[in-house]
Order: sequence, then C-alpha cells, then structure tokens
Amino acid sequence: MQHLFSNTKWLTFIEGDTSLEELFDDIDIPFDCEFLMAQTEAATGKVSVTGMYKLHTTRQLQVYSVATWYPNGKCCWSTFPFRHKTENLQGAVMKGAYIIDVSN
Repeated sequence: MQHLFSNTKWLTFIEGDTSLEELFDDIDIPFDCEFLMAQTEAATGKVSVTGMYKLHTTRQLQVYSVATWYPNGKCCWSTFPFRHKTENLQGAVMKGAYIIDVSN
C-alpha cells in the first residue's frame, strides 16, 4: 500500500500558536513528499513557511525553514536546499546488497 503522502506536495496553513511537534506526533512524512506548513505570527503578521519530514512515528520531527513573508510584501527564501534534508537519517540504519552478474 502506498503511503498517503508519497510523491505529493502539500502546503498546509495552521494557526501560529500550533505546535508542529504535537500536531505531527504520530504521522510519518516520507522523503519523497514535500510537506510545507505556513504559520502566521500574530504579533508581527509575518508568515513562516516550514518544511518537515519524519523517518518514523518513533522518531523526532525534523523541520527546516523554507521562507518568511512579511506584512510589507517582502519574502525571504531560505538558502537551505530541499535535497539536503536526506543527509541526516537520525541514526537510522539502511542495509543493502548487490549481486555481481558474472555470467556475461
């Protein structure tokens, strides 16, 4: 069965005082998904866009800044490339194998 978030792009808007960690406590967000949250900060009116992923429900939510929009219309994009999120697997171990075909 394919994961609900696989091969998708999500932009979700939530209230500024909502905790991302609590909201996504039991949800897996796979690597092949771009999951972005937009939150408005009530005091300043700025909107922060945060990307996130989670290796497993037992792992900590990983977040990174994508952009910030200000009430004056200015937008500041992060210099953190989306592809760098996969550089840290939070201690997860991946096992692999390959077979050399010597019949040729």
